[in-house]
Amino acid sequence: MPVIDVGMTYDEAVEASQFKPMPEGDYEFQVRAVESHQSEKGNTVLRMNLVVVNNPDYPNRVVRDNPTIGFRQMDQFCKATGFSWEGRQLVTEDLVGLTGGMHLILDSYENKAGETVLTNRVQRYFKV
Repeated sequence: MPVIDVGMTYDEAVEASQFKPMPEGDYEFQVRAVESHQSEKGNTVLRMNLVVVNNPDYPNRVVRDNPTIGFRQMDQFCKATGFSWEGRQLVTEDLVGLTGGMHLILDSYENKAGETVLTNRVQRYFKV
C-alpha cells in the first residue's frame, strides 16, 4: 500500500479548512476573474475575485467584491488600477490581471444554518 506525505497532520488540515478572515487593513491585489450580472435594482454589478499578492501571511487568498458600475467603488477601483474605458461598453476580460490596493474590513452575515459568519469586505480601493 503506498504511503504519501501530505505535508500536514489531520488536525492541521481541519484547522486549515476553517475559514478565518484576514485582519482589517491594506492589502495589494491582482484581479483573477470577473463576470457581470444585474442587481435586483437593475444595476450592472461586477463579481470580481481579487487575489492577495505580496503578503506572505495570506498568499493567494481570494477576496470577492461586487462593485456597481458607475458608483463610487467602481471609480475607486479604476483609479487604483489605472483602468479606464471608452464609450458605453466595458470588456470584463480587460480587468483580469490588473493590480492595486484595497482596504479590507471585517463584516458578518447569517448563513443558511442561522449562524453568524465573519468575512472580509472591501471598504475602498487605492493606488499602490
